[in-house]
Parts: sequence; C-alpha cells; structure tokens
Amino acid sequence: MIVPLRRRLAALWRDEAGSPAVEFALTFPALGVVIFGVIQLGMAIQAYAGVRNAVEVGARYASVFTGQANTATCGTGSTLTRSGYPTNDQIKSKVTASVFGVNTALLTTPTVTLGNNNGACYVDVSLSYTISMSLVFVSTPGYTMSYTRRVYQQ
Repeated sequence: MIVPLRRRLAALWRDEAGSPAVEFALTFPALGVVIFGVIQLGMAIQAYAGVRNAVEVGARYASVFTGQANTATCGTGSTLTRSGYPTNDQIKSKVTASVFGVNTALLTTPTVTLGNNNGACYVDVSLSYTISMSLVFVSTPGYTMSYTRRVYQQ
C-alpha cells in the first residue's frame, strides 16, 4: 500500500501540467498594480493638460485688448495703468471655465497678479491642483501640480 502511494506522489511531483496556471497566479497581482498605475498616471497627465490649457486660455484672454473702460494699476506702487484689458475677475472666470479633466473641488482659485517689468505691464496667471494616486489598496499622499503663465500687455 505504501509503494503505490509513493509512485503516485513521484508521478505527481514530476507532473508539470498546471505550472503555467501557478505562474500566472503569482504574477497577476503585480500585473494588476502596473495596469492600475498606468491608468492613474494617465489621469494625472490629463489633469495637468487641463490645468495647463485653462491657464493658457486665461493668459491669452488677459493679453487681448477689449476696449473696455476699466483701468488698473500695473504692479505694486507703479504709476503705469492698463486700460482696455479684461479685469482680474474676468480672467479668473475664463480660467475656471476652461479647465477640464480634473475634480473641480480640488482646484485652487486661479490667481492673477499684475506686475511691471522695465515699464511694461505683465499679468501672471496661475492655477494649482492637488491630486492623489490610488493604486488598488494603496493611496499616495497628495501632491500639488501648478502652472503659471506670464503675459505682457502693450
């Protein structure tokens, strides 16, 4: 009775019929994490593209002469004024309306800063977004991506 059992165990030990299934079962969790990581990276790249697009649209809008009657001082303590350009609130609303691919609850309020560089007025438009990657069971700490664009006005 012991001899047939030993033969069966020896035959079972040499049998390699199920080895691909075992190898797949061992590598599948790592493959799943890599796939979810690539998806999360793609979502982060999309969010950065949305933030960058919104800031570029806002900066482009800030440099457009609209002929409006509003006047603002260009920079801190400067006597230069800019007239006929969109107001800071109009630029902020343009940035907010142009963003895509992000959770708007995690967006910061766009900032518009006026400045003066050698007598030329400029506008800095910036926006930040906090994103956290989630890899199945593990979440990374949130990191903030931001983008700033400077536009000179004539």
